[in-house]
Amino acid sequence: MISIVIPALNEGRHIGSCLDSLLACQRDGVDVEVILVDNGSTDNTVDMARGKGIKIVRAPRSHSISELRNMGAGQAKGQMLAFLDADIKVPADWLTTAYGYFEQGFSGIIGFSDHPPEDAPWVGKAWNMKNWDPRPGEQNVDYLPGRNLMLPKTVFDGLKGFDPDLPTCEDKDFTLRAHWQGIELLKISGFPLIHMGVEQTLGEFIKKEFWRQSNALPLAFKSGFKARALRVPVLGLAHLACLLAMMAVLWPPPALIPGTCLFIGWVLPSFGLSFSRKTIRQSPMALCRVWLLTFIRWHVTGLATLRGLGPCLKALAFNH
Repeated sequence: MISIVIPALNEGRHIGSCLDSLLACQRDGVDVEVILVDNGSTDNTVDMARGKGIKIVRAPRSHSISELRNMGAGQAKGQMLAFLDADIKVPADWLTTAYGYFEQGFSGIIGFSDHPPEDAPWVGKAWNMKNWDPRPGEQNVDYLPGRNLMLPKTVFDGLKGFDPDLPTCEDKDFTLRAHWQGIELLKISGFPLIHMGVEQTLGEFIKKEFWRQSNALPLAFKSGFKARALRVPVLGLAHLACLLAMMAVLWPPPALIPGTCLFIGWVLPSFGLSFSRKTIRQSPMALCRVWLLTFIRWHVTGLATLRGLGPCLKALAFNH
């Protein structure tokens, strides 16, 4: 049996499409249970799920997404677990394709690339372009986003689930721990999973990134400051430091060569992180949009990292 766990809070806008796509891809000969773990929704999320015959687990509001996923896994009857966000729409062959890997002996964690809807605004399309590759393929990675994962329940139990102390970055923590323990992580591209809940505006993007990255430093602290976990907070703080340096030298205006070098050092890392065959294949404008969002994102990450400094210092003081 495969147990599909969906955490939800006021997901009435997308949950119907998500569940319909799941019900359409159930595989003959394989038992499937879908568990919606509701975090105190006040809209029609639970009613819609109940109307489709979905198992409901009610959780008091204000639980973290880690706790919701763990609750669902605790109620699961299947020997296989799939974690799916309520704003993901899967294709009809998703379950057959994913389960096929495990039938052939794969014993790690699988995640699929996804892409935004066709009618998504430019912010959602540009930022989520990096997650989508239309060419079929497989890639071994060290991190998979939590919005669609499939793995044996024995692997989940061995990792002791998602960390409830991390309100965000919980999927990075979970999959990095798996990678460091030698568990294979496989990213599969070419299957049209649709991420319906992409960012609609630049303001929403900034707000979400600040929230997402607010636990990047606690994650690095938890990992013992391993280089892979430090990458995000270090890059964020570096961009913030460059911004402050640029502001410091604006007046009096710097000499041409030093000022140009500082400016290039400020903008070039984000351009390098944005540059890929996927963005180039789209258009120069697509590359510029991805660069702009990446540039903004790293500064927001720097601010979020500073916010996470307090809990880390308290944890250090407590440990000593």
